Amino acid sequence: MLKSLRNRLLVYFILLAIAIVCLVFPLGYFHKKALTDIREKVKQYELIYLEFIRDMKHTGDFLSYETSNPDFFITGESQSLKSHEKAGDSIKAVLTILASNGSRFSTSETDIVRELQETYERYCQVLDSLVYYVYKRGYRDFGIEGEMISYIFQAEKNPVVRSNSFELRRNERDYLNRHDPAYIEALHTSADKLIQIISTKESIGKPGNPELITLLNNYKESFNKIVLLDSRLGLHNNSGLKSILIQTGDNMERLLVKAIDNAKTLKRFR
Repeated sequence: MLKSLRNRLLVYFILLAIAIVCLVFPLGYFHKKALTDIREKVKQYELIYLEFIRDMKHTGDFLSYETSNPDFFITGESQSLKSHEKAGDSIKAVLTILASNGSRFSTSETDIVRELQETYERYCQVLDSLVYYVYKRGYRDFGIEGEMISYIFQAEKNPVVRSNSFELRRNERDYLNRHDPAYIEALHTSADKLIQIISTKESIGKPGNPELITLLNNYKESFNKIVLLDSRLGLHNNSGLKSILIQTGDNMERLLVKAIDNAKTLKRFR
């Protein structure tokens, strides 16, 4: 009887050991897999962060150098923008992978991934608008600025215009170089004075020479378009679209730091 009891206890012990092994091994496997998933997630967020820092540098390079680079306005291409697109492809690819693994995330993590996708998409849209308006505005011989210069050059072929356009051209240069709004009204005033002189000078041809007046009015209109675009772009005072780009970039960076911190916190508690 004692021997039978020992045998039963031995069987119970073996069964218990098997049960423990069957329970512990899967738990260990899933725990290890969870840690691996978290480590991979941290790497993915850190990769996005590094790519986004590079992306912001490429964007900054474009806004600092390409807006006054004739090659950009001739070709419509920019190495900085190509680098931005390359970084953007990497960011979007990793975000897509993270989004596809959403079922393994908590609700808050899924929300962060979705918010990152939306914020980066917004960042790219704002940058695209900046690029479009920079190209449209032009520089020197290109775009609307080139159009404006062309009108005044044509008008200055007339000696009366040429001898009375010094103040007008000075205000134009001061605005383009200093980006000071004070020169906007100054240019309007000097342009109107020149139109008034032409309107009363019979020696330039027909009284009120309509061709010259049209050129000067076109010049003023192009100048006003430049002023409007400068205000919309906000390149020189961090307003307008540039301000929105900066804010969106800050939001993206804040979300990435939050995502990395959350993932590292999960790793510590595993």
